[in-house]
Amino acid sequence: MLLILFSGKAEKFMVNIPELDVSPVQGSIGKSTTALGLIECTFMCDSEEFCDAIYYNQSSSRCTTVHNQTDNYSIQTELSGIYYKTKEVKTCLYEGYEYAWELDVCLKFYITTTERLSWSYSRTRCQNEAGDLVVVDSEFKDKLFLLYLNHIHDMTSVQRWWIGGSDVLNEGQFEWISGQNITYTNWDPGQPDNASNDGTTNADCIQYFFRTIEQSFAWLDLRCDSNISSICESRAFI
Repeated sequence: MLLILFSGKAEKFMVNIPELDVSPVQGSIGKSTTALGLIECTFMCDSEEFCDAIYYNQSSSRCTTVHNQTDNYSIQTELSGIYYKTKEVKTCLYEGYEYAWELDVCLKFYITTTERLSWSYSRTRCQNEAGDLVVVDSEFKDKLFLLYLNHIHDMTSVQRWWIGGSDVLNEGQFEWISGQNITYTNWDPGQPDNASNDGTTNADCIQYFFRTIEQSFAWLDLRCDSNISSICESRAFI
């Protein structure tokens, strides 16, 4: 559930984070009182300088504001209700990018046939927009991109996407474009195998590939000169 808040000129929204409904969070209680509804509860948070989250109990109409920026002890949430976190909506500088609040970055998915380029040209295009190919260095980011890509696949049937990993510099040692070794992985079984679909070797770059049987995406290595779709991430905001 998303709720739009306006605080001065900054547009914000609040999003429910279900896993925190029943788990302690870090912070201190700002105010705990009854509210006429969820909207009024969000306005209460918006009026407090350090409030960045609320708990709202619909059955009791109890609204509890949380100041996560001030203290660092745990609040026992089982008495408080459903957790909503404040997120600021940022505007991306470059055309076609959308703000992903979960990562605090702007993302662009190059989908169409004419937009499909090699790994290096795809990366250059991202860099020209103050970004780079996406680095998927955690399970959280991987699961998030799986949601994105599955949704796009349902609409467009696009099956291959470049991301920012390769073993170009050291065969067999995959690393991210940031230079860090790849520790978290989502390789398809048997990957990487240094082979492309046409039987050629030197498959040095990482792609997300849609697996028809599993109906989901996983990582495969592919020749870097293959022209496929790509995902850019940028922190260029207006």
